[in-house]
Amino acid sequence: MWKVVPVAVVWAIWKARYNCLYHHKNVEGDDLAELVKVRIALWCKHSGGGLQYSVEDIILNLDSIKV
Repeated sequence: MWKVVPVAVVWAIWKARYNCLYHHKNVEGDDLAELVKVRIALWCKHSGGGLQYSVEDIILNLDSIKV
């Protein structure tokens, strides 16, 4: 799961930058962090790796999950 984190961070920053430049939307740091958490949870859950946690569990307890 932790291999996904850098990709999710870069992807979220790229998408936020794109939205700022082309759609004139501002993204707050807290919102960006939440988007990263959600993206990590969804990617891990749907990767087929047999992750036993729900998406909500991953988002709320990201720092304590051991995989």
